[in-house]
This record gives sequence, C-alpha cells and structure tokens, in this order.
Amino acid sequence: KRLMHVAVSALRRVVGDDLYHSPGDDPKRSQGPHEKPVFTMPLWAFDQFMVTPEGEEPPDLMDPSFHEFGWKRTDDRSEFIREISALKLKAGPTYTFAFWGISQFMDQINWKMTKVIPFSSIDFNLFCGAPPVHLVLYTLAEDEKGETRHLQSRKNYIFQLAFWSSKCPPKPARMQHLFAQIGGVQAASGAANSKPKKNLSAAFACCSGQR
Repeated sequence: KRLMHVAVSALRRVVGDDLYHSPGDDPKRSQGPHEKPVFTMPLWAFDQFMVTPEGEEPPDLMDPSFHEFGWKRTDDRSEFIREISALKLKAGPTYTFAFWGISQFMDQINWKMTKVIPFSSIDFNLFCGAPPVHLVLYTLAEDEKGETRHLQSRKNYIFQLAFWSSKCPPKPARMQHLFAQIGGVQAASGAANSKPKKNLSAAFACCSGQR
C-alpha cells in the first residue's frame, strides 16, 4: 500500500489533483456492487488534442509535425484546460487526443512503473490487479444516494481498449473471455445490419452496454 501511495502521489504531480485511484473492492470483504480497480484522470490530463470537423481529413498520427498540431498543454495550461473542458463530444467530428506526459513512469513492455522510487521499479499489477489494463473514456452518472465510487452501473463508455505486454499476458481463461466478447460484438453488429431499421436501436443498446 505504501508503494501504491507513493506512485499515485508522483502521478498526481504530473496530471493534477483530479486524479482518482482505487484498488477496487474486495468481494470477500464486502457485499456488492463492487468497484473495480481504477485509475482515472480528467480530459485535461491529455497533453494535446485536436477537433477535425465532419468531412475533413483528421491529422496523420505518423506526421513528423504531429506534436505541433492543435491545442497543447505545454503552451498555456490554463487556456488548454478551459478549451478541453468545454468540449461537447458528439457524432460527426473526429477527436484526436495525445497523451505522453505519464509515459516517463510507464514501461509497458516490461509491465513496470519506473522513476517513482529511485533505482527501483514497481510491478504494474500492483495497480491493475492482473492484465489486461483497460484504457477507457467514460462519463460518470450522478448517484442519488451520494455514491462516489466509480461503479460499473454509473459508467457510460465512449471508448475502451484492452492492452497487455507479451511478457505479462492475461491468463488463458481471461484471454478466451476477451476474444469471446469481441466475437459477440461482431455477431451482434452483423445481426443489426441484417435487420430492419426499427430493430437497430435495440441492437445498438446491447452492443454499447456496460462491460
């Protein structure tokens, strides 16, 4: 726990006080609903962002000048926070976010955190429990009972990506479960495209539900 506290404090100095971290609830010690291990930051923790209007070509991620595009937190932190906080995500435009400020602490290939403790590294599983790590964007619904935990029932996912290192892959059963989910989404998507439009909303609600 001490190592976790030190690491979170170091990351908070980089991305700000709005960082939220929880090791998750232990099902053996409490009744549900349970919070999963989570480490979250506000949108302004990104280092750079661009908004490309609908119909226009978004920036090439491999462009050598990519680091010069759009809004950058290093240019004017206060103005950057105002601009990105005012974003209203909607269908149509292409939103491009870049995030590298935290990379100095992350060694994804070796599945470790570095530079938190001098001359030492920390197993990444200390924070995520076990691979994979889910990189997500979500909104959080208000809770009438004053619940502050980031429970699955309060989340509305916008983006979700599961990743791991080949040096520390998920267990076979977990891997099978992940790819079974992908197959289920693809099957549901194909079924939605083959049905009349009146059924499309129900299929979409199924495919975009909580995971």
